[in-house]
Amino acid sequence: MQPVKNAPPTIAYATDDRYADITAVSAYSAAKNAGKTGLQIAVLHSGLAESSVKKIALCAEGGGAKVKFVRVDESAFGGLPLSPWVGVQAWFRIAIADICKDCERVLYLDCDTLVCGDISELYNIDLSGKYAAVVRDIWNVEKYCKRLKMKSREYFNSGVMLINCALWRKDNLREKITEYATGRKVEYCDQDCLNKVIDEKKLMLDLKYNYLEPWWRGDYHDYKGAWKKSFNEAKAAPKIIHFTGLKPSVKGCG
Repeated sequence: MQPVKNAPPTIAYATDDRYADITAVSAYSAAKNAGKTGLQIAVLHSGLAESSVKKIALCAEGGGAKVKFVRVDESAFGGLPLSPWVGVQAWFRIAIADICKDCERVLYLDCDTLVCGDISELYNIDLSGKYAAVVRDIWNVEKYCKRLKMKSREYFNSGVMLINCALWRKDNLREKITEYATGRKVEYCDQDCLNKVIDEKKLMLDLKYNYLEPWWRGDYHDYKGAWKKSFNEAKAAPKIIHFTGLKPSVKGCG
């Protein structure tokens, strides 16, 4: 992407043809809730069908956003671990700072998200000294932190990340994540590696910015204390809903 002076906030997705439908819906919802500043959307992919491109563009532009499709070379991510339920596109997020060279920050969203409120306040939070602003995962946080031997006691869900692109580029974070991940066996591919490398250099956000809908796990979560209160508040008034598990586009989704 070429530098754009006084550019509006940027949101990035990484998707493929399987998820084009829900990417289009998410992009529309983000565009409609971008506030007065408008929005530009970068769609990272490694080969979308023309029908998928048209679908996503129609929805994003219909919501008032400018959209750019960025083709990414899959071979640049060879040797990185994958989980059975994700494709190589999951790794494209670690390259966002390099792809969006004009951006000081980018809000990355998984394609199975729905933006339900004004996100301009989120986009403009202070990220000084932090690689990303993120949201606590919904279960097994202590277990995952111990498994990865993290210094931090907070394990985040990588489906919503406000990325401090300037600091990622300055500290060569993509290279550090790649070095850690290459040839390694991990349970949650990119998410585990991001948590391990970023560790303490993250800003924890309120759960309303990545409300993880748990219906498909029998509404189970292990939030306690202040986190449980935050979860209940997020459920009542989420800013971003993240549909992990069965997607809303699938028959039978609850």
